[in-house]
Amino acid sequence: MKLKHLGLILLAVVAGEIVLALLTTLVQEVIYGHIDHWLSAPPLHIVLAGIGNVLAAIVAGWVVGKISSNYLTAPLAIVSLLIAAETTWLISSGRTVDPVWFDALAAFSLIVGIWIGGYLDRFLPGRSLAVNGS
Repeated sequence: MKLKHLGLILLAVVAGEIVLALLTTLVQEVIYGHIDHWLSAPPLHIVLAGIGNVLAAIVAGWVVGKISSNYLTAPLAIVSLLIAAETTWLISSGRTVDPVWFDALAAFSLIVGIWIGGYLDRFLPGRSLAVNGS
């Protein structure tokens, strides 16, 4: 793998993480006014924020895909591992008071959204699924 490809992978990971952080913050803090506990927020807000977070992850994955379209698996896997690592840290450090199943489901939905967004262009009309390096 060439240095240029490694640079694109790194850029894709950083850009994807920034977009994911900004959009999930927008959903959770700005639109729904700081959702901090799954029992303290209205159920409709939990559902809509969950949908918003998945959409944020899809957009972030799409950004990753646009930057590193020929080497897509590596940056998507790295972003997925970062999501899993952050969720593990939040749970193990006690920084979240939600049940483990709730945080794990939230992380899983972000990871699924990242991968959907990363491959979104491949499924649009006129695009080929065959890509070099993926």
